[in-house]
Amino acid sequence: SKAGRICPSTDIVFTIAVKSNVTVKVLRWYTRDTVATLINDTLASGTHSIALNSAKMTNGFYVYQLQVDTFFVEKTMVLLNLDYSSLVLADPLTKSNSSGEFELPYGMLGFGVPISRSSANGQTIDTVQISSTFQIVLCKTGYSTTTQSVTIDPAIGQKQTFILRKL
Repeated sequence: SKAGRICPSTDIVFTIAVKSNVTVKVLRWYTRDTVATLINDTLASGTHSIALNSAKMTNGFYVYQLQVDTFFVEKTMVLLNLDYSSLVLADPLTKSNSSGEFELPYGMLGFGVPISRSSANGQTIDTVQISSTFQIVLCKTGYSTTTQSVTIDPAIGQKQTFILRKL
């Protein structure tokens, strides 16, 4: 795909040996809030594919949980959308109070968390860590959308002021 574009859907594929009760959920990584329940049903044996529509999700770490009867597995995934115009329509990681102040828990951003890229057979190809420099996109109806680069030292934290300009 072209830079700056995202596929709005990702498939989670799994195989079950016998007819089973299956639940697939997507959670925010840090808060463990449920973002979506993709399936909660009895499925026949075989390979199944469940679509995760990520069009309304913000960039960040997510966990998807697959439960087949008593078997349970979790996988971490990273959503990265470079299209700011669609990010402003997504459900935010945090919301501001009546004074416009908000906090982002650093753990939610995944600084220092290793992310491994694997081949089709499960072999690790390479591992990277999330940078502590990122873009903040602020939007509010009636104001210009603001994008600002921020670098955080997770050991000491940081307070930052952002200014939104009326249209």
